[in-house]
Formats: sequence, C-alpha cells, structure tokens
Amino acid sequence: LQFSPQKRSIMLTSVTSSLARKTLARAVATTTQYAAKPTSMMSSRRQMSGFPTPRLFDYETITKNLSVADAVEAVEEAFGALAKGKVDVPMPMHIGIEESADAGPGDCHIKGGYVFGAKTFTVKLACVSFYKNLDRGLPPGSGIFIVVDAVTGSPLGIFQENRAM
Repeated sequence: LQFSPQKRSIMLTSVTSSLARKTLARAVATTTQYAAKPTSMMSSRRQMSGFPTPRLFDYETITKNLSVADAVEAVEEAFGALAKGKVDVPMPMHIGIEESADAGPGDCHIKGGYVFGAKTFTVKLACVSFYKNLDRGLPPGSGIFIVVDAVTGSPLGIFQENRAM
C-alpha cells in the first residue's frame, strides 16, 4: 500500500501519540511523584499557581518502559481512531537548516496530534540529517515528544526519544 505524505504523517503521529501516553503512564507509575510549588504569575491581587514542571524522561527510561506489545496495541488504537475520523492531526511543519561552515545541513520536523476523547495530546520535534554531527561524535538525528494534558494544556512529560518511538 502507498500513502500520501499527509496520510503517513497522520498515521505516524497517531501511533506515536498513543505510545507516548502509554510510556508516560508507565514511567510515572514506576517513579516518585513530584509536588509543584505554586508560583506567583500576577500581582498580589490576582495570583495563579503555575503548572507543575513536566517530567523529563531520558532515552534509557523510555526504552525500559516501552515494549513491542505497547507499540502493536498503539498502532491498532491509532488506526481504529483514524478510520473513524477521530484524530486531529495538522500538517507537519518543516524547518530547513542550510549548510554553513558550522551548522547544517539539517531538517527539523514538528508534528502533533490528538485522538478525540484522549486525556492527552502529543507534539513531536524531530531533527534529522545533521550529518556533521558524526564528526562531533553525535548522532545525526534526535527528537523529543511533549505529552500535554488535553484538559488544562499543561505539559506533563518531555521524552528524549532519539528516534526510538
């Protein structure tokens, strides 16, 4: 089967959103909970508590808490929701980094998605094709997912997934 770039993006974003939700839930359940301290964002007449600091999950934590079974289940859920028209996935954003003596070439892709009724939505930032990194002893690509509370808009977790999800 061949899919258009937009359809591929929708499918991948739906799957990774579901994987990120599962990984966040499992990783949070197996680590110590944190308490946020309220911060003053306005004058004393109108104060608001800030959102808790999002949890940061490194590559090792993600790979220890994510299984092939999770991926299969997430793919099935995502395709089911997509087939029912229950997924909101905007077109991906692309930033091209032109080559210079110090930088690039490289590409940054920003994608996001929401499965209707889910408690969270996910935004992914992926940097690819930074081939000069190989000379620096770094991988040519990296990426993060941000899982966001769909009720409050509060970032819940940041996943340094390095193309694992």
